[in-house]
Amino acid sequence: MYEKAFKKLFWGYIFIFINLRISGVDILPDSIGYIIILQGIKMLLPNSEHFTMAMKYNYPLIVLSLFSIYQNNIRDGYFTLPQSSLIGTIVGIASAVLSLLLMYNLLVGIKEMCRKNNIIDLSNMADELWNYYWKVLLAVFLGIPIALIPVIGLIYLIVVIIIAIVVNIKILKLFWDISERFNIDKVIN
Repeated sequence: MYEKAFKKLFWGYIFIFINLRISGVDILPDSIGYIIILQGIKMLLPNSEHFTMAMKYNYPLIVLSLFSIYQNNIRDGYFTLPQSSLIGTIVGIASAVLSLLLMYNLLVGIKEMCRKNNIIDLSNMADELWNYYWKVLLAVFLGIPIALIPVIGLIYLIVVIIIAIVVNIKILKLFWDISERFNIDKVIN
């Protein structure tokens, strides 16, 4: 059962992590990803109070992510940027805060669950990834004023994007590795 829960977390996170747009429409909508994650979290509820909290933060993310299914883009030199509005900014900030709270509770719940099942390496990895996750999110917010500095802003943005991609891939790997570990334990027992 747990391997299925973590596979759901993996596939749901894929929907959130990958942002493919055609004519402004997100082909892999985040809302579907959050629904899949919710299904995985529900399977994990008995293992930690943090999964209950993660579920509470996941519900509003499903709703808020509906606002990002379509984004009208503007062309700015070499880049295509999402058109910003006050409502879009508020939704973006609320989504970032809720995502932070969701990931905190999800990763701490995973850490506790792994410790209870004596899977120390993945427990440590969950703890480490939480520390990376919040630091990357902070770097993104600090990058907003830094992005206004011509060359430094671009370099900073590229470095933060690369680090964010690496951290998110490691989170996906954690979900996959835990699902495999619980699948092996089920076969052995």
